[in-house]
Amino acid sequence: MKSLYLVWQEPQTQHWLPVGKLTYHREKKIYQFTYTKGAKKFPYFVPFGRMKNLHKSYFSTELFPLFANRLLCKSRPEYPAYLQWLNIQEIEQDNLMLLLARSGGQRATDSLEVFPSLTRHVNGNYEFYFFSRELRQLPKETRNRINFMSQNEPLRFIPTILNKRKTYAMTLQADDSVRVGFCPSYLVENFWPSIAQMKKMSLTIAKVNPEAPLQFRLWCRWLFSLPENCQPFSHVEFKEIN
Repeated sequence: MKSLYLVWQEPQTQHWLPVGKLTYHREKKIYQFTYTKGAKKFPYFVPFGRMKNLHKSYFSTELFPLFANRLLCKSRPEYPAYLQWLNIQEIEQDNLMLLLARSGGQRATDSLEVFPSLTRHVNGNYEFYFFSRELRQLPKETRNRINFMSQNEPLRFIPTILNKRKTYAMTLQADDSVRVGFCPSYLVENFWPSIAQMKKMSLTIAKVNPEAPLQFRLWCRWLFSLPENCQPFSHVEFKEIN
């Protein structure tokens, strides 16, 4: 895991914008944070902590507090289970970039999330993992059904109109047409222009965590290919400012 994007939910429109990029330089063992052009789209966007200058790159040998505070503390009793929910082996638990990528860095106190940059595999495919969202909205019997779903069980994306402020979403639907949550909003918005060009697309269950909090209950695997001239996360908001 080399780079992660930081996305921010703009409070008025509720849209998700990429505002930063976190990179780990493994050979130098140093983290780099750079703002992306999405941070300049709205004049009321507020930079994070001491990283006030949008045009500057920031470096640290430790993970920046902005990101470190999004990981579960190792001293918490549920930490071993947390690693299992994220499908992370014990030998990988010090890979903080991987932990952030798998967990999404969600916090109830702000409107920020992280997700990994994508690399095209040798076979031409891309692979993306995410947790199903808004499971709390589902009927209790559906949540119970999810607990008994199986790895590799197929799912489908179903475009869904929500409301005037957030006009579309992607419902996740099982083969029997039961809704099992939503695709993350930031992912829908930033992939929406590319979906029509995707080929060999498949969506399956990667893992079910019956004992986990709802935010980590259903882990999904999205496999797809794109034309050579179409790259994920390539529009201007993802470009680094400096």
